[in-house]
Amino acid sequence: MVQAADVTSLLEAVQRLGAVIRREHPELPDVTTEFLIARKKFLHALLEDEETKNPALAAKIQQLIDGSCKNEPFDYD
Repeated sequence: MVQAADVTSLLEAVQRLGAVIRREHPELPDVTTEFLIARKKFLHALLEDEETKNPALAAKIQQLIDGSCKNEPFDYD
């Protein structure tokens, strides 16, 4: 729970910073979109690696992800 709060707080801080920077540089990519893309890549790589080492743990991690990602759900596309 603390880790989720930390990640959410970090995203919010980066979004605020991005809003300030975008005033001078409107061509910059959207911070939220970039965050979700990076998050998806990281989780996918983590799960693929873990599936080869420990499939049961990978399944448990997947359950935790599915149950905890309520604000920004993990997209499987």
